[in-house]
Amino acid sequence: MQWYAIAMEVVLTTLGPEWWKKNCTTNPVKPDEFLALPDDSENSQYNHQDRIIKLGHMLYALKDSNGYDAFLSSLKTRDLAPTFFELWVGHILKQNGYEVELIETKGRKGQDYDLSARKYDITVSVEAQSRRDGIVLTERTLQNTLQKARKQLPLSGPSIIFVSIPNEWTKINGAEEVIGKSVSSFLSNANRVNYIVLIWHRWIDLRAGRASASSVRQYQNSNPRTPAELGQVIKPVEQLVNLDLEQQVFKPSFW
Repeated sequence: MQWYAIAMEVVLTTLGPEWWKKNCTTNPVKPDEFLALPDDSENSQYNHQDRIIKLGHMLYALKDSNGYDAFLSSLKTRDLAPTFFELWVGHILKQNGYEVELIETKGRKGQDYDLSARKYDITVSVEAQSRRDGIVLTERTLQNTLQKARKQLPLSGPSIIFVSIPNEWTKINGAEEVIGKSVSSFLSNANRVNYIVLIWHRWIDLRAGRASASSVRQYQNSNPRTPAELGQVIKPVEQLVNLDLEQQVFKPSFW
């Protein structure tokens, strides 16, 4: 709750009292559905608090990135779910040693990708796409998302597509095969894309409370137009963490 309270202060200070009052107060008027509490269930409470803490954490952590001010202006008028994922991707890339720039929307294909990231003297264009929960998994649904992302990327230079997929997809029998075929089929005809990174969020039940976790699966194009060897774009956890420890390893950037 301390993290939640401080994150709320970061959101208020960063996005202003009008946005905060509309989306984050006890009884907000027409809040963004991504932050709204649809009911009083435990699941809704966990999701709401987790998203507020992460939003404050990412806004604070990325405040020195190029393009930050323009990104904040657009965030206030956009659907929060995809914008939240763009922030998450920018932040996780920064954590993995990339220099990150938030790209301002220009309204032109090939120039409206979300981020620019630089590491090992390699600059990559990054597009982040967020799938909604509950959408049926087929090869076509994921390919459509990837095709949409591809059109936003420049024709030249290396690039990465990040896709947030519903955790429900991973529980479907045969999901790994369906997803693998979809990605392989897409990469065979998308040589401007070097990597695809799929991410899904899940809750892990503990003896007291829950742990918020993200899982990642990376795919690499074997024949990209512009080669760029980045290895593991997001480094795996180096050691297993005992989630029931009283002392938590993770601390928000604002702590």
